[in-house]
Amino acid sequence: MHNIPLIKINNKRIQDSELLDKLNDEELVYLIDLDAIERDKPNLDIYQKLSKKYQLWIDNAPRTLGDVVDVFMTGAANITLRINLYPKINLEKIREVTENQIYANIEMCYGQGDYEKFFYDVDGITSFYNREALEKDFKKYDIIKKFSTKNKLFLYENNKQNISYWDKLNPNGFLVDILNYEEFNKI
Repeated sequence: MHNIPLIKINNKRIQDSELLDKLNDEELVYLIDLDAIERDKPNLDIYQKLSKKYQLWIDNAPRTLGDVVDVFMTGAANITLRINLYPKINLEKIREVTENQIYANIEMCYGQGDYEKFFYDVDGITSFYNREALEKDFKKYDIIKKFSTKNKLFLYENNKQNISYWDKLNPNGFLVDILNYEEFNKI
């Protein structure tokens, strides 16, 4: 199982940026850009700077093919798409411009029509649902389980005690806030 440190950008700043120095060069880092997701204001300059030292997996909710190209041009290794913000995603066109890994955020599939083919065609899925949310809604858990049988699955988790809960989903790894990353790696 692979733990991936998660960093956040908000208001054009990397949160907990001082902790990046504890990571190894070339380490895979999951970067979630809240400016881009919430306000369609991606921080491409920050991605480019970070990609010189780390492998980046960027979750910034691109809304067009041009946005996807911009992210990969900054040096991203992987990207996460959110179908609610890019409802007319054309994976074939994205695959024409990159051989990099394309993931989809599973939370965004509800009410989006025929999402099944989309989730089978991406390289993997990410989920930010916490244990409590899934225990209240078994349908969400079942959907994640269904797609995780055919795709790579990375789950957001910051409580080490929940790791065994996720075993039935057989995740490939966890996205862990950089504040908890060192502690998680002691498991």
